[in-house]
Amino acid sequence: MQLSRTDTSAMKGLAILGIMLHNYCHFLYKMGAVQENEFRFFSDRPMTLLQRVAEGDNILFVDLCSFFGCYGVPLFLFVSGFGLVMKYEKKGAEAKPLPFIGNHFWKLFKLMIGGYLLFMLLMFTKNGDLRGYSLQTVVAQLLMVINLLPSPQSIIKPGPYWFFSLMIQLYIIYRLLLYRRHWGITLALMAVCTAVQMFCTPESDTLNYLRYNAVGSVLPFGAGVLYARFASDREVSMGAVILLTLVSLVGVNLSVLNYYSWFFTPLFIIGATIGIVKLLRGALLNAVAWVGVLSSFLFVAHPIVREMTVWQYGRWHQYWGIIVYLLSAFALAMLMKTIYDSLKKYR
Repeated sequence: MQLSRTDTSAMKGLAILGIMLHNYCHFLYKMGAVQENEFRFFSDRPMTLLQRVAEGDNILFVDLCSFFGCYGVPLFLFVSGFGLVMKYEKKGAEAKPLPFIGNHFWKLFKLMIGGYLLFMLLMFTKNGDLRGYSLQTVVAQLLMVINLLPSPQSIIKPGPYWFFSLMIQLYIIYRLLLYRRHWGITLALMAVCTAVQMFCTPESDTLNYLRYNAVGSVLPFGAGVLYARFASDREVSMGAVILLTLVSLVGVNLSVLNYYSWFFTPLFIIGATIGIVKLLRGALLNAVAWVGVLSSFLFVAHPIVREMTVWQYGRWHQYWGIIVYLLSAFALAMLMKTIYDSLKKYR
């Protein structure tokens, strides 16, 4: 199934909206929001969500965003793998190992540094010090190796910035192991990484550590690589698109219930999102694609805005808080993009 630039931008748009809503709503656990299974698997969480759906809970939107929004991450990973193949394998852009890795590191660093410093300033203003920011963690974040330190979930601030360290790992894996290699290598790496996780205890720190790093993300990333190589030129009927969407949505809801099938939930999420994007038309598709174009800046901006809004709204104001948070994140992201684009003109 062909994916145009507009389609992949729309996928990124849906992904970042999911991530933003997840990262806000799962902080509302004190008001009872259902927590996600992102890095570890807790069997009671999908059961609690099912109960909330059956009862028609008054914060069901918050529950759904909290539980499912984190799957925006594998969507980004899929689009990243897809984009690398399209650029470096199909269009023939130069990809010498060291320049490739260095250029992608620099691209991520430029995106991250402004938000990171702004968040540190916010924490200093709020707390009067920089508690939680040791020299080791600051250097590790700037070098994008912080995920490799013990217990990364407790030292990465702001939390969503773990993604930068993950992406540089995947860029290295792509260039050294997957670039222009036989498809079997990609498939084998996906299978091995998934199997390694399956041998872990569902709630273990080991599984948590693996999923903060590349082992936990090779499956959706590799799926993007293989899709670009073998499926991106195929024409399919609208009936097939609808069938893909429906089957994938059913797969999402069933796979999250069991530990072993949970590892494959990202693939169903990807299938459902491709189908949904293909069903979008006109202004709606363009609007979602516009969000996707802004997605990298939204990713950097939203943890900063979340810190300023999430605790300001109590149980009776959660939806107003979400609106303020989203509007503020978009405003800050557009400001960041304007500054970023302006600086590029004077390089």
